[in-house]
Amino acid sequence: MSLYSGNIVSDILDPTTSVSNKLVEFKLNPNTGYYSNLRIANLGVKVAAKNYNRLAGVYGVLRAVYLYDGRRELDSLREANRYLGFANLLYKNEVNQSEKHKLTKSKLGYSIDDNKNIAQRFVADNNNGDTDATVATSNEGDETRLGYLDLKQALPLLTEMNYLSTNTFKNLRVVLEFESDRAKVLTNNANAFTVPPPILIADEEQDPANRMSLEKEMKSAVWNCVEHDQVQVPASLSVNGDADTRAVEQTVSKKVDGFNNKNVSRVVIMKARADPANYVNANNVEGYGALSSQAMHKEKLQVTLNNKTLFSGNDGIDNEGYKACLLSMTFGNVNLAPYDNLECVGSDSPVANSEHKTGVRPLVANKQAHEVGQSNYIGFSIEDMVQDLQITYKRTNVKYTNGTANQPLNAPLNLHIFAEVRKQISINGENYQINYA
Repeated sequence: MSLYSGNIVSDILDPTTSVSNKLVEFKLNPNTGYYSNLRIANLGVKVAAKNYNRLAGVYGVLRAVYLYDGRRELDSLREANRYLGFANLLYKNEVNQSEKHKLTKSKLGYSIDDNKNIAQRFVADNNNGDTDATVATSNEGDETRLGYLDLKQALPLLTEMNYLSTNTFKNLRVVLEFESDRAKVLTNNANAFTVPPPILIADEEQDPANRMSLEKEMKSAVWNCVEHDQVQVPASLSVNGDADTRAVEQTVSKKVDGFNNKNVSRVVIMKARADPANYVNANNVEGYGALSSQAMHKEKLQVTLNNKTLFSGNDGIDNEGYKACLLSMTFGNVNLAPYDNLECVGSDSPVANSEHKTGVRPLVANKQAHEVGQSNYIGFSIEDMVQDLQITYKRTNVKYTNGTANQPLNAPLNLHIFAEVRKQISINGENYQINYA
């Protein structure tokens, strides 16, 4: 059966509940059935003369995404803007450059210009600035400046289920919670934005015989739900004028309880400064801002799973080459510009004028680009039942001679831990059970 036959109608649903700038809810029609390719359109914000977050694009406005049946949660993604920003990096360079930036309004995908600098080809094609990433004004009806989200990206259950019967899921609804922190949504946080209500597009099967056949096939599914936990790393500040010999290795050991008694597959750890204001300078958000994952100096990570270390050696992941290789082995393609995953460009100081000026992102006030070091993710696979999970995180503090107000490599951190957790749904007619598998 062709998916888009005469028996399928693409319903365009407005929110049934809308709380201004906070959340929207979409209720799907009862006594029918929908294919699982649910998608959100007209997603984004409106404010004068601003651009979307360079990493997340329009996804910066999403704090969380939920799929419910009544009050029962079927699948969800919390810290959605942070995770979807990382997920944007998993597309190939040509896909980000030629396709995804149009849908997400992110600024990913790179080429080398005639001066041997990193360039983003699509920016030069625009008139009056980067219209692909520019936000529409509050009185503008230009929906091309809003974006699109395939809900399978946020709700993996939809990838494993072809069909959703509202005879089984009698009160099926999608809920989007919106981000209030302007610096996570825009590249400048000077002005408040408004969130225009997006729409939900759902393909409804209208033929009763087809619906009955699809309901009979809808028996069970196993999927990896993306769950989130978080641990804190305190500051390790240097004193103005400290000698290099006084550098101290900081060690933080933490138990992570959020994944206990769950089968965990892939894990990615993102490191964000605890105070998001540290990413903002005179209202301008530096690089990817609070949605970035900051490289640290001489960083190391060991994971202890069920009383056994996951990586060899005392310090486990103890160098950037190993870390990058492991991330790629775990998640495949990662679309980064050179040095985006390193704390600095070669031997250049992050706070001094750069010596290396070719093969890199364009300089900012003669210094390395803000995006340098902001895509330093730690990824690995567990593929086991978690009974006890501990992490030991280490970094070495760095001497700053410009005072202690802003020390990016020594600042307190939040380690955002996202893990794919196996769940199962078993369906019997109009009844179903969801369990951790």
